[in-house]
Amino acid sequence: MPKTHKEVKDRLIEAGMEVFSEKGYRNATIAQICSQAEVNIASVNYYFGSKDRLYQEVWRRAFAIALEKYPLDGGLGEDAPPEDQLRAFIQAKVYQLLNPGKLGSAGKILSNELSQETEILKEIKHEVILPMAELLESIVRKILGSNAQERQVKLCAMSIINQCIVLGVMQAKGAFGPKNIFSGVIPDSKNREAGLEKIAEHIYQFSLAGIRKIAENCQEQKD
Repeated sequence: MPKTHKEVKDRLIEAGMEVFSEKGYRNATIAQICSQAEVNIASVNYYFGSKDRLYQEVWRRAFAIALEKYPLDGGLGEDAPPEDQLRAFIQAKVYQLLNPGKLGSAGKILSNELSQETEILKEIKHEVILPMAELLESIVRKILGSNAQERQVKLCAMSIINQCIVLGVMQAKGAFGPKNIFSGVIPDSKNREAGLEKIAEHIYQFSLAGIRKIAENCQEQKD
């Protein structure tokens, strides 16, 4: 059993990651989380004040773990070719969203939040999603070139991130199961790593081709 305040808080956050990612905010209960953490049922209110505050801390912890394992820049420097930066970004998002276990909690929580949005995470999502969007837009802007309009940059970035996010949402809804139309898109656990790499590469190639075509059109319009 945990003894220190930090141990109890950590166990609640760890348990919350598992319960919230599996059940979503609305269906998860304090009793389930405390049972999973093996702590007194009053612990959530004592250490966090409410289920809402615990949910916020779980969100922060889940994304911190995902970003530490799969950084969006892939460890590349700012002077790396933007095409390489785009590939690294997409690979990171696919792995964050579709990885099983603790590493996939951030993706599952995000998928649940997109399908059943709460007001609780408005501030937290801004903290997490705004830097991600700014990074992706900066990469896209470099590939499109100086002739592109800002609206085109944002549309390209939106298209890329939505290709990644929809996989997480569909996985959360069981759309890749054996009896569903998208069966086989997400590999089983034995081939998952190689399968996710192929999915990320497909999104990358598809997106890069589209960005380059738009850049070509921008150049033609200028000429």
